[in-house]
Amino acid sequence: MHCICLLYTGQREIDVIAMKWTDVQRRGDVDMIFVKQQKTDTKVRIPIHPKLAALLAKTPRINDYILNTNRREPFASTSSISNTIKSTLRQCGVDNWREYSGHGLRASAACELLEAGCNESLVAAITGHKDLGVLRRYLAEANQEKLALKANGKLIAL
Repeated sequence: MHCICLLYTGQREIDVIAMKWTDVQRRGDVDMIFVKQQKTDTKVRIPIHPKLAALLAKTPRINDYILNTNRREPFASTSSISNTIKSTLRQCGVDNWREYSGHGLRASAACELLEAGCNESLVAAITGHKDLGVLRRYLAEANQEKLALKANGKLIAL
């Protein structure tokens, strides 16, 4: 649940652990989650992805917070959710589990949106990025392998 929430909202760990059930709101025919980002004070309403909606529907409401520790308590810090993610990956047999982070999932969310054809403004509407230069770096990283393969194909064709 933790990874899905980070990936499908594109938010920072600090903002995801602060999400409460009351932040989930219906706007017309769309379920949204309201986030006030702690770092930038940006307010964003994010449409809830169907995969996240399915998990939210199965998640017990044990307190005000959506995400909780194994002890059924709200996360106290970003390091505690990061440790939970790494522990889950390790238990699933992911060899390089130490390399993953919650913030990496934020970058992954931005890359997925960019690869789906969203422009920088659309991605920023979800992630709340104010600095489009950061998004351009994500795009460059996401496109590097594709561009390298295309360039190599042209070189081979010579």
